[in-house]
Amino acid sequence: MKSMDLEKMIIVLSLVLLPLAGGWVYFLTQDLEVATRALEEDTLRDKMVQAYHLQDTIDRTRQVLDVQGESVGNVNRYFEERLFASVPAGSGITANDITINPMRANVQSGRGRYIDEEVEIKFDREMRLGRDFVNAYLYNCEMKTPIWRLRNLKMSNPEFKSAEGSVPPLEMADNWKVDIMQFARRKPVN
Repeated sequence: MKSMDLEKMIIVLSLVLLPLAGGWVYFLTQDLEVATRALEEDTLRDKMVQAYHLQDTIDRTRQVLDVQGESVGNVNRYFEERLFASVPAGSGITANDITINPMRANVQSGRGRYIDEEVEIKFDREMRLGRDFVNAYLYNCEMKTPIWRLRNLKMSNPEFKSAEGSVPPLEMADNWKVDIMQFARRKPVN
């Protein structure tokens, strides 16, 4: 080693340090790949968080529309949901037993312009209902939202034929036919 000059020392050091530097670059590349994957997973997590927030926004919007009586723009769905909330277990009442007819919206003007929308609910002609079910259905339709209100209700009991001045009997079967049931809401026009 006494005869080693500067050139020989540079060659020997480069032979030893070159593999060490290559290994160092290899391990840095591995760390860089791990960091890149972690960043992609973080981006995926951010996308999932954004999707969660969007779903939360959609759910809150649906709740607001339900409160406003829209039920995501579908009046039939709103009144059918109220029907299922009112049906006693084992009664056999289904959505096919009622017909929901949105009636024409009338534009009115008074202290401002507004639209009166009406919905008529028709029950099957042969269907006889208890007053507790009718009351529960009316309650669920009106209390779920402050927008829809009962406008017209006519019920009849086949046991009682009303005449002018007649009083119904005290004991009468709870067997009612809903002749007319109409709900209405008023929306301002901008």
